[in-house]
Amino acid sequence: TEIYTLSLHDALPISLRAYFASERNVSSAAVALGVKRHTVTNRLRAIEQRLGRPLSSCASEVDTALRLEALGYRFLPRGVLSST
Repeated sequence: TEIYTLSLHDALPISLRAYFASERNVSSAAVALGVKRHTVTNRLRAIEQRLGRPLSSCASEVDTALRLEALGYRFLPRGVLSST
């Protein structure tokens, strides 16, 4: 659970991973993170703005990128999930 305030830079990828680990269920991701559902929704919207499209239109690509990232590869462009 979130026991401290995360920077936006950290919160976005953590929220995205939780969302996909929860089979794209915002409520389950919020419980896993220890935050309100609205917080996860806002973070996902911020990610969509950075991606330039809704997660629903690129869910399989994002899921694949997250799985590859877990294996040590980096496929998301720099700045997509950070506040820079």
